[in-house]
Amino acid sequence: MWENESEQQKFYSVTFARTYVDEAKNYHDTDSFGRDDLPLVAKLADQAHTFIFERLAELKNKQNDRPEAVIIMLAPILG
Repeated sequence: MWENESEQQKFYSVTFARTYVDEAKNYHDTDSFGRDDLPLVAKLADQAHTFIFERLAELKNKQNDRPEAVIIMLAPILG
């Protein structure tokens, strides 16, 4: 997840990738997921969505001098 900033506001981008080891013991990254990975990707996407909304609320609260919102940290769930 990346935080970006335009002239007018902050926004976030999210990418999903997984690492695997081939038969020669070399590590590779891919953005392709199998059937059994999809529930985990969906859960991670939901956590990213929640994080972004909470972060944007926190930034809005800072602008209004309100107490900050709690941030949920994303934990790696794909193996």
